[in-house]
Amino acid sequence: MTGYNRQAGAALIIGLILISVMSILSVAVMRQSSIDQRVVGNVHDKQKALHAADSATRRMLNSIGSTGYTVADFVSNRNRPGRYDLRRSGFKAGAKRRVAWKTLRRAKNWPVGSGTAHVAMSNKIAGDDPMKLSRAPQFAAGMHDPVLRLGTSDFKCVPFTLLGYGTGSDSHSKSVIEMNVIPRSTCYRVKVK
Repeated sequence: MTGYNRQAGAALIIGLILISVMSILSVAVMRQSSIDQRVVGNVHDKQKALHAADSATRRMLNSIGSTGYTVADFVSNRNRPGRYDLRRSGFKAGAKRRVAWKTLRRAKNWPVGSGTAHVAMSNKIAGDDPMKLSRAPQFAAGMHDPVLRLGTSDFKCVPFTLLGYGTGSDSHSKSVIEMNVIPRSTCYRVKVK
């Protein structure tokens, strides 16, 4: 019985070491899963911001493509919210609007509300299902000088640059999309003399 008494203490120590190692491992796994959960949440929020910015640019594109446009909506002296005259042949005030456009392009935070800088959309993007965004998506459009349509000598089209700004559920995740487009509705035939 003397050999049995010596082994009883060793089994207790080995058992305590195994329990402490398993406890340390379980705490490490729980910490890692918590970090992974935060990373997935941040990626999801960034995707929300990207979708919000994309929906804003698409809304402006659909507006130009379906209802057409008038040059008067974009010229500098009209000051319509979210519309910029970026033509080189525009009015003298157009240079000031081009500077404002560059400032808006570089801005990390677009001002809240609609002014001469941009137009804010509703927070509800798809039907009645709110995306729970921290701010409504916003957009702006700039009209450029007409260009000749490829392969033709008598068709001109008006290119546009569209900017969309979106945020996720919190104001830390932001996305800005810039899209250069030539909507079909902006093309016209030039009278050849």
